[in-house]
Amino acid sequence: MSKPRILVVDDEKELLSSIARILRREDLEVSTATSAEEALLGMQQNLPPDLIISDLMMPGISGIEMLNLVSRKHPNVPVILITAHATLETAIEAIRAGAYDYLPKPFGPEQLTITVQRALNHKKLKAENKRLRAQVGALKPQNKSDMVGDSPAMRRVKELLDRVGPTDLSVLITGESGTGKEVYARSLHTLSTRAQKPFIPVDCAAIPGNLME
Repeated sequence: MSKPRILVVDDEKELLSSIARILRREDLEVSTATSAEEALLGMQQNLPPDLIISDLMMPGISGIEMLNLVSRKHPNVPVILITAHATLETAIEAIRAGAYDYLPKPFGPEQLTITVQRALNHKKLKAENKRLRAQVGALKPQNKSDMVGDSPAMRRVKELLDRVGPTDLSVLITGESGTGKEVYARSLHTLSTRAQKPFIPVDCAAIPGNLME
C-alpha cells in the first residue's frame, strides 16, 4: 500500500522543513512548496496529493485563495490551513472557504500529527462511503414493479406500486384471503429505498390478541 502523500506549502522555509520532518517520521510521503503558485504548478504536473497543509498568509496567492482553487478542481483533497494570525474571524473564514481544519501557530508535533491523521481518515471514510453508495446504486432494482399480469386492473395496480414504492409513505393493503396481499407487499419492498434490507412478514391472525402488543 502506498504512503499517503502530503503537500506542505509555507513561505517560511524553517517551518516548512520542520513540518516535513515531523510528518516523514509518521511514515508519510511529503512534498513541499514555498508558495501557492509553486504548489499549484506542481499539482498540474503530478497527481494531486491526499492532503494539503498550507500557510494562510503568503505573498502572492494566499492560502484562502489557493484553497478555493483546489476545492474547485480537486474537491476530495482536504486542506489544513495554518497561520500565526490566529483570530476567530480567520478561523471562521477558513472553515467557510472549505478548509478541513485550522491550526494556529505555534503548534506542537502531536497536535500536527493528530490533525493530519484525522483529515486522512476523514478522506478515507468519504471515499469508502462513495464506493458503498455506488455499489448499492448498482444493486438497486429498476423502478418497475415485477408483478405478473397484463389485465387493465393489474396494469393499474402495477402503476400504483411503481408510484408509491420509492416513497416513504405507509401503505395499507386490503383484500380477501388469497388475493396476494403479501405478494403486493413484497413488490413494494423491492421498489423501496430499503430493498437491500430484510422483508419480514408477520401473520397477525396467528397471534393471540393478548400477545399482539
